Amino acid sequence: MTRTPRRDSKRRQVDTEQAEKVLRSGGLVAFPTEFGYRLAGSAVLPEAVARLRERSQRHESRPLVMSLGQPEQAEEFVEVNESAQALWEIFAPGPLVTLLNRRSQVSAAISHTLKLAIHFPSHPLARQLLRDFEPLVSTGTKARELADYVLEAHDPPLELAATVVDATSRPVRLIESGFITARELEFALGHRPLLSGDEACPSRFTRFRPEVTVIAVVGDPQRTARRLRNLRDSYRLSQSVRMLVSRELAEEHFADEPNVIRLGSRNRPEEFEAQLFLQLGDLERQTSGVALIEGLATSAGVMERLEQLAHQVINTDNPGYSGIGVEESASQ
Repeated sequence: MTRTPRRDSKRRQVDTEQAEKVLRSGGLVAFPTEFGYRLAGSAVLPEAVARLRERSQRHESRPLVMSLGQPEQAEEFVEVNESAQALWEIFAPGPLVTLLNRRSQVSAAISHTLKLAIHFPSHPLARQLLRDFEPLVSTGTKARELADYVLEAHDPPLELAATVVDATSRPVRLIESGFITARELEFALGHRPLLSGDEACPSRFTRFRPEVTVIAVVGDPQRTARRLRNLRDSYRLSQSVRMLVSRELAEEHFADEPNVIRLGSRNRPEEFEAQLFLQLGDLERQTSGVALIEGLATSAGVMERLEQLAHQVINTDNPGYSGIGVEESASQ
């Protein structure tokens, strides 16, 4: 029998009320968005955030996405600027994820960085849930399998690729290319976004010759390995390339490859740091070539030195980063 709009509306109300009940108790709900189903918990319940990370096996180094119902709600959680407002006026709700500086009251358990990813889902069920409930934090990892309750959509939700932008950057930086194109972003912003997720360091590189390029990659080991391999393959056709990586990364991903220098164990930062400094001294004597270095987020000494000396520091822990240069999907 064909459902009437009235019956559908009544059923949606019952379903969202059940989802709210689960969320208020600290449980996890799979809800439909334009990225497919996402696994979500209450953003204001610490136990829900912890449960979301544990169940999805999402390490604390990888920020969660905050889902809101309306752009007007964002000011409570992030520092909204003109760039974000211009983007949201056109693309919210929709498949846009915006990074903004988070406010101090936002738990570091949601984002350990100074930035917070904001998304306004467009699916009617998601909008109804967020209209009646507090903000959610979410991930796309096996949402339906891991949820305490599934907020079922009448029709399968879309699975669009997310467009992720860093609106704290001037100009706005396109971290992940998705359904919303760079040209569309340019139209909304009035300027062309930077087409890279890589953070360029200030031009103060006095220790290395101009012909020597030093790039550091930091973050999730699997993603770091993929990005290092991609960079190596793009450079080695025209230049000599050496990689400086942890013992673990070398053994797992580059065991039999030439020009790979082991810096010590990732689990022993002091050993890693000492070996890195020795190798940096050797790089000063090089006349040309490319050095690709694995960063170590757990060592302030390593990261401080790399941020001072590397031409680029690439952070693979941006939401949705695939580790291959162009982003995959914010639903990961």
